[in-house]
Amino acid sequence: MPMSGETCDYNSLSDPDPARLSCATALNELARFHWSFLNLDWYKPLLRKWVDGSCYAEIEQRLGYRLILLQSVFDNQIIPGNKFRFSLQLKNEGFSAPFNPRAAELILRHTNGSLHTFKLSTDPRLWLPGKIHTIAGEISIPADFRAGDYELLLNLPDPEPKLYPRPEYAIQLANANIWEAATGYNRLNHISISEPPIYYADSVGITVGKYDTGSLASFKDIDADTYDIKALNVSGGKATDWYATTSITALPPDKVSELNLIYGGQYSKKSVKQKIYLYNYNSANWDLMDTRSVGRAYSKIINN
Repeated sequence: MPMSGETCDYNSLSDPDPARLSCATALNELARFHWSFLNLDWYKPLLRKWVDGSCYAEIEQRLGYRLILLQSVFDNQIIPGNKFRFSLQLKNEGFSAPFNPRAAELILRHTNGSLHTFKLSTDPRLWLPGKIHTIAGEISIPADFRAGDYELLLNLPDPEPKLYPRPEYAIQLANANIWEAATGYNRLNHISISEPPIYYADSVGITVGKYDTGSLASFKDIDADTYDIKALNVSGGKATDWYATTSITALPPDKVSELNLIYGGQYSKKSVKQKIYLYNYNSANWDLMDTRSVGRAYSKIINN
């Protein structure tokens, strides 16, 4: 429940205690009873005492909530399809907590102005005074997220639809130089979202067939430089069986959330039955990813 009121005319008291007029008493009781509002029109002589006692400015700042960002830790470079980890520490140095419902959002703003909003599971009404509050978690960045430079923003808007877009109803953190008056956002920092890395073959093994021409560099471009394997005669016709390996270095293996397998090639004959497998180290088996008939025309297969 909001706490508000006004000061008294101490001349009307039969036995005013001078200590009750002091800044120390005012600050103690405003904090103890969690004041949010104070009538500045009454009683002005007492308010003047607080000005003279150098606590009036502090009372102005601390009435209601006063949220300060102590620390923000987050991934500053993200690959689409992976998790964005963050941790924010806020301290409420006000006398009370917000008493109206508030949304809490992290926003990624691209340099082109586009916004991507992620809801946070926290209730600012529980950010009690005198306490440090940690907001931490992970956000899934879609695999098709646009690469580029982004600003990371904290938005604490009024959840009412008509008030949500109005910056004057958003909570402004007390830190210097992070508030955007035009948007109501609090600027945290910049992050970069990179294109997913592409890994080409770093070794090739042939189990059925014979190496003809080409090198590992032949896998990187669609051009006349190709890696060629000659088929061998087997029961029922001709066949090739080969594999390529690569090492993922951008992330630890347990942090990889998605793989896209891209294969491109062609054959010297028509209507060749082709199967593509991916080795599963967990089961120690080859998992079938694609099967189709291909031929002399170049074909590109993407499996994700």
